This record gives sequence, structure tokens and C-alpha cells, in this order.
Amino acid sequence: MDEYAKIILQIDERNIDEHLRIAQYYEGKSQWGRAAKHYEKSEQLNKALKLYIQEGEACIPDMIEMVAKAKLDALTHELVDYLMGETDNIPKEP
Repeated sequence: MDEYAKIILQIDERNIDEHLRIAQYYEGKSQWGRAAKHYEKSEQLNKALKLYIQEGEACIPDMIEMVAKAKLDALTHELVDYLMGETDNIPKEP
């Protein structure tokens, strides 16, 4: 599945249905970061941000990039809350 997911990201970035299937597969395997990337590509940004947050600090650059592109206040506030530690009581390193 990893190879297939890479190929889809490279050659068929706009195939929403396929990204959704891949995201659900990775979510079922508890691979939150990979699932989030494909939920983002399938335009399910709220779900993607929640999974990025669940994956942890390693995904902060991906979170920031996604939220910056989306320009949605709700996502911005959720990300800021996470970075400030309001979500998990652990402020993130600036």
C-alpha cells in the first residue's frame, strides 16, 4: 500500500475517491500521519488535522502547511490551540 500511495500522490493527486480509500486504510492501521495526508488530499481537512494532531509534533510542518493553504478560521484556531498546549496541556516548542 505504501508504494501505491506514493504513486497516487505523484501522478493522480486530484483523485479524491482514491485518496479517501487510502486514508481509510491507513487509519485502520493506526498510521495517523499517513492517513491525515490522504484525508487532506481528499479534501477532508478537519479529519486530516485531527489525525495530524494525533500523530504528534513530527507532523507540525504538515499541519501548518495545510492550514495555511486552507485559510479556514476553524482550522487555524484548532492548530493554534494545539501549538499552545490547550489540546493536550503540552505547549509545543516554537
